[in-house]
Amino acid sequence: MVRIHHTGVVVRDIYTHYHKYMAHLFPESALSPLIRDPLQKVNAVFIESPRGCIELIEPADDDSPISQTAQQYPAGLHHVCLEVTHLSRQLDLCKAAGQYIISPPTPAIAYGGRHIAFVMGEDRLLWELLQAHNEYPY
Repeated sequence: MVRIHHTGVVVRDIYTHYHKYMAHLFPESALSPLIRDPLQKVNAVFIESPRGCIELIEPADDDSPISQTAQQYPAGLHHVCLEVTHLSRQLDLCKAAGQYIISPPTPAIAYGGRHIAFVMGEDRLLWELLQAHNEYPY
């Protein structure tokens, strides 16, 4: 089973971006606490709504994988996250379909240690695959 979990947006500064561009759309109570993820080298906040979730991501430091994107653009769609029942099986299917594993399964602080992986095809769309709660480890 696959379900859309959230959409990730890279920003230069989470709170500056939220207050300038999003506060009129989402109340501050919809924001999660700031999550610092040294493994992914990012800081993140989730904005929850009844029908979906947006993740605002900022680089944690200059060698973050998203630093260059954040420097070039004030904001941009980064990825769509899909929660999958069997992460390892889904990665095998992605490889068989010609997608590349950009980042192999890694525990994610934002998800209580559940594993995530990133894949991309020739279409240049980045997908984050998040293991479902019932599967551990990937």
